[in-house]
Amino acid sequence: MLLAFSERAKGQKFSKNASDQEMLEIVMSRYEKEIRHPIQNFIGGKLAEALLIQGNAGAGPNSTSK
Repeated sequence: MLLAFSERAKGQKFSKNASDQEMLEIVMSRYEKEIRHPIQNFIGGKLAEALLIQGNAGAGPNSTSK
């Protein structure tokens, strides 16, 4: 999900071993851009997907919440 979002946001392919940090920076950049108009971008933009990715990144393998 993170890789696919990053590729769509940047319009380029990433290698399978691209760092999560690099891709999360792309997600955060897109989030910061779209949060300026939250209603419009929640409906027609990538804001909802970016929020889901951030939620999944926070609930990674070392997370205690399930």
